[in-house]
Amino acid sequence: MKQVRAPKQTACRWVATGKALRNAAAWLPWAVGMALWFGGATPALAEECDTEKTCVAQLTYGETNAHRELAARFLGERGNPAVLPALIIALEKDLGEFVRVRAAEAMGLIGDKQGIPPLVKAMREDKRSPVRAAAAISLGLIGEKAGVENLVLALNGDDSWEVRRAAAVALSRFKDDDLALAALIVRLADDPREEVRRHIARSLGVLGKATAAEPLGKALLAEASPEVRREVAIALGTTPGDNAREFLMKAMREEQDRVVRRQVVHTLGVRGEKSAVSGLIAALRGDPAIEVRQEAASSLGRIGGPMAKDALHYYAANSIFPRIKNAAQDALDELPPPSGEKEAEGEKGEEEKGKQEESTG
Repeated sequence: MKQVRAPKQTACRWVATGKALRNAAAWLPWAVGMALWFGGATPALAEECDTEKTCVAQLTYGETNAHRELAARFLGERGNPAVLPALIIALEKDLGEFVRVRAAEAMGLIGDKQGIPPLVKAMREDKRSPVRAAAAISLGLIGEKAGVENLVLALNGDDSWEVRRAAAVALSRFKDDDLALAALIVRLADDPREEVRRHIARSLGVLGKATAAEPLGKALLAEASPEVRREVAIALGTTPGDNAREFLMKAMREEQDRVVRRQVVHTLGVRGEKSAVSGLIAALRGDPAIEVRQEAASSLGRIGGPMAKDALHYYAANSIFPRIKNAAQDALDELPPPSGEKEAEGEKGEEEKGKQEESTG
């Protein structure tokens, strides 16, 4: 076996964009990144096992936490359910906190439903919050509904905000589960920790259910934290329902934080809300934050229509602010041509193609 330096583990803040979370394929690295946040310090030098057999032995008999952590990580990456018994023993009995974390993560990566009972037990009974959080994330990765009830219990009752946040992330995997949706909606208003509410909003955006439109809209108007309000505005971009539009329109008029207001304007454009064109023109004309005005121009370009086009032409030609001029022109460049122009372009293309064929013939 060769000696390698164990990866340095830090408690740095994990960050992901709202756009990535809308992509189902991005959920796995997002969740794993969340779990890996709970890493702790390890000795600088450890031996890397390179086969399942040697890694099971190293996980069982390794003399340092670092050896056993690396073994658990390797086994998770290989994804073979045959190693689950060794991982389960490590999760339940290893004295190293982050060995248990790595064992829980590995079980989630393997994705076999045999891992559900020991993960549920760890999430409910382990005394260390990083282990409970990693178990919650892995229950989401496995994705079996048998874990939903216990994730809801963790979201509602765990003393650690990190575990509640992990449960909120995991519940976004259960798109058709009414219990998961209802629990997230309730905790969006009730959880005392900003970071948890922010991830709940993100998970509701991933679920994309019309039922969540009103609770999200109320949070957009009443939530104290601008970070949570911004995440709520992102979530409303993937949440169907006319009431979502009404909350966004009200927030565009009343929101005091320019970053949140800009996100609201962006979301209206992403949703293609034609009824928002007048409000967006008003924002383009007179919002006190120039970045909000720029975003309003971009949203008008996404929505299109004669009224939006006329406003963009005016500001592209006449605005006294170069950034607004450029934003309006960029939005005009992105506008799709009217259907009549599309048809004319198509006929012209066919005519030119016919002439070329005649000349070659």
